[in-house]
Amino acid sequence: MVVLARKDTKIPAVSITAAFSGGLIVENKNTNGISNFTARMLLKGTRTRNENDIKGAVENLGGEINSFSGFNSFGLNLTVMKGDIDFALGLIKDMVANSIFPQEEIDKEKMLTYAM
Repeated sequence: MVVLARKDTKIPAVSITAAFSGGLIVENKNTNGISNFTARMLLKGTRTRNENDIKGAVENLGGEINSFSGFNSFGLNLTVMKGDIDFALGLIKDMVANSIFPQEEIDKEKMLTYAM
């Protein structure tokens, strides 16, 4: 995993990206889409926070959180005001270290994938 941070003094915000090796470059016929699935599931909750807790906390701070997957990586992006960086780092840490994949969310993601 790589955590990226970039300083930009023009705006009082901080963006954190937790990126993992993966994506289309490592997928094959049997694992096609697994990076996208995993990225989306990272937003579904941790041992101590559900999806609504995560999204609500970030939105209450005026921030934004999303997942991504691409050719050679997948992961999370989180942007908050610079005064909330400790919260943001703790949240990213929790989502990476304590992520859960609730069965009902897995089933929903499968349905979305098959619908496409």
